[in-house]
Amino acid sequence: MLKPLDGPDLARLAESARVAMGAPALTAAACDRLVGHADGDARRLLNACETVFELAAGTDLIDEPLLEQALAEALRRYDKGGDQFYDSISALHKSVRGSSPDAALYWLAHMLDGGADPRYVARRVIRMASEDIGLADPRAQMLALQAAEVYERLGSPEGELALAQAVVYLAVAPKSNAVYTAWNAVRALVKADLTRPVPLHLRNAPTRLMKQLDHGKDYRYAHEEPGGYAAGENYLPDGLPQRRFYEPVARGLEIRIGERLAEWRALDDAAKNPLVAAANTEGCSDSARNVPAFRSWAQPRIPPSLPAPLGLQAQTLHNKPRPHAVVTVGDSAMDTLVQQIINGLVLGSMYALVALGYTMVYGIINLINFAHGEVLMVGALTSWTVIQVLGGAGLPGWVLLPISLVAAIVVCAAEFRHREDRFKPCAMRPAWRR
Repeated sequence: MLKPLDGPDLARLAESARVAMGAPALTAAACDRLVGHADGDARRLLNACETVFELAAGTDLIDEPLLEQALAEALRRYDKGGDQFYDSISALHKSVRGSSPDAALYWLAHMLDGGADPRYVARRVIRMASEDIGLADPRAQMLALQAAEVYERLGSPEGELALAQAVVYLAVAPKSNAVYTAWNAVRALVKADLTRPVPLHLRNAPTRLMKQLDHGKDYRYAHEEPGGYAAGENYLPDGLPQRRFYEPVARGLEIRIGERLAEWRALDDAAKNPLVAAANTEGCSDSARNVPAFRSWAQPRIPPSLPAPLGLQAQTLHNKPRPHAVVTVGDSAMDTLVQQIINGLVLGSMYALVALGYTMVYGIINLINFAHGEVLMVGALTSWTVIQVLGGAGLPGWVLLPISLVAAIVVCAAEFRHREDRFKPCAMRPAWRR
């Protein structure tokens, strides 16, 4: 490990380089500034001397303005591609990983002030978001990408503020390297393992020949499975031992991801070992097994939906709207038949009550005169239409009944008025209806 040189040593080295190159003499201020620019690094000093002496060819004395023109950068030690460069980016990365926003800002400023390309820093910040934050906070990667885009639009120094904002967010965000670790493990396995064919049920079958070769046969379409999850299905190559590569940590969004994976893995275990699942519900009645606490593996539930960043919405087997379902008994074949019978009786009673209401209204309006039976049919048709339309929206029966009665009354009254005016002489009709 090399140690920085002292000022006098660097000054003697600069003088030796000047004599060797036959360059003009330096003023004391210029010599001190050149030594400060080297900042203890002999290689940096010699590189700077070469640039300065070439530019000063033909002059009698090298002063500070000429030195500034030759260097054209801050008096810091920062060798791009050297050890100091990579040590600085390492310090920035480790400060972010260690959740120290102050140190992360310091090393970011240190790199930019030393002449590091902000675009390179932006690329490293994006890498930090993927490697050290991951799915614990997916917004970190989006913010890093946006910071890089902002710098491309604004440039320095305005765009550097976006990089600082991204670095601070990454430093304070929850950390997880679960995806990074899983990815490295999978790459190592694929590199060391033999080439394994794709299982038949996962293969594409665009032609008749491929279908005859059983490509895609017995594939379970997840959207048609209970809860949108094909419990017990295998997606890895045949013969490859089951192994869990991705293990989310108990931080940030990966807490919810871990809960979901645990639920799915429990469904897989239950699907592969149904006797174990049956033993868990042994002694319970059929109705008790339908309760969420005793639900068997054949009727899986999945955890609640994840927060907004993932945009995942969990839909269970029993949350779809049933327009006219009044009573829910169960999910077996017998329970479904009983449910349909009960619903039919309830709906039949509802229609009977509606018809009775029509009869009463009709009798009151026409003074127990049922000569115009077709009017009642018009009212019944109107009520049936209202029930079908609003019932399809999921309204309960106690709301549908009064609404349909009111609609029937209005239609019947309008029809009676029209029929009465049609048989009146023109002079007896209202002026606006003649």
